[in-house]
Parts: sequence; structure tokens; C-alpha cells
Amino acid sequence: MSSTLRLLSPVLAVLLCLGGPPSAVAAEGDLLLLQAAQEGMVVLVESRLSHGAPIDSRDAKGRTPLILAARRNQVDAVTLLLARGADPEAVDCQGHTAATWAVQLRHVTLLHALLAQLRGRPAYARQVRLAAAAAAEAGDAPLAQALRTQYADAAPPPGAASPAAGATPPVWPRPTRPPRASEGATRPLVGPPGGGP
Repeated sequence: MSSTLRLLSPVLAVLLCLGGPPSAVAAEGDLLLLQAAQEGMVVLVESRLSHGAPIDSRDAKGRTPLILAARRNQVDAVTLLLARGADPEAVDCQGHTAATWAVQLRHVTLLHALLAQLRGRPAYARQVRLAAAAAAEAGDAPLAQALRTQYADAAPPPGAASPAAGATPPVWPRPTRPPRASEGATRPLVGPPGGGP
């Protein structure tokens, strides 16, 4: 991608977010690539890229194929797009990157694969920090801590010792969901054992 087009992409994203003209959407986005990435159709994604589709195409909400694949937990599509040069720091109209969407939607395996593939790239440290901040903001302290520990080389806390060589990596927290009504969502979440006063 030329440097001029790379500079225009954020501008076009803002125009799209503000309801820019339909021609801006048509000029910037390859709708088939966007749909294929969202649905995890890796062969079609590869075909569209081979035929010259812009890898950082955007839809009307400023989402790139990488962001759409991350939102839908399409690990193979995310891996392919990153390997082909998708911009991991692209931001959509809601201010999310692929990594922060993975945190918001609790796609922990995808997040781990995305960050592992970014290791050694300039975007790596920033995306680790953004993901940890998104987890903390969402109230998911275990995930935020796991990110800080697992990817300590990206954003070591000041004064903290680095993990010992050969240390066992932390266990990623399992995705959680709110209890359903049939599972006792109306019960108090905290209380003495035995249901006392």
C-alpha cells in the first residue's frame, strides 16, 4: 500500500464513521473480502487478496477484515490476514482494534493467537497494552493480569522482575457469562453459606 493511501485510510475511516458519501465506501472497501473475513472463509479471503483487494478495506462502520474476523472469533482468518500484512492497529468507528474487540467479546484464544503473531512487530507492545487496558476497563481483572504476565516483554510494569526463564506461563482465564435466570440469577451473589440472614 502506498504511503499516501496509508495516510488517507484514517481520514476515510472518519468520513465513514460520520456517514461519508457512499462513494467513499465503494472506493475503500472490498465488500466480498469483508464478508469472507467475517465468516471465516479463508480460501475466499486468500482469493480476494490475490486478486488485489485492499487488505485494509473498510465497511461503513470503519471495520477492516481483521477487525471483522476478530469480532466473529475467526482465528484462521485473523492469522491469514496478519500474515498477509493487515494493519493490527486499524481502529473502527467505536475506537476498537482487533485486539480490543477480542477482549470485549472474550475471544481469549483468538486474542492469544493475534498477540503471539504480532510479537517482534512494532504494533506488538501497543496492542498488548491496549488489550490489557480494555480488560481492566471491562472489569476483567484476571484477563488483564494474564495479559500483563503472559506478555511481560511487551509492557513490563515499572520495578517488576521479569519472569524466570523456563517459568510456566499463566493459565488463561476461562470465558465467563452472566448466570441465566434458570441458574439462579435472582439469588444474591454473595452471602453466608447455608443462606443465613
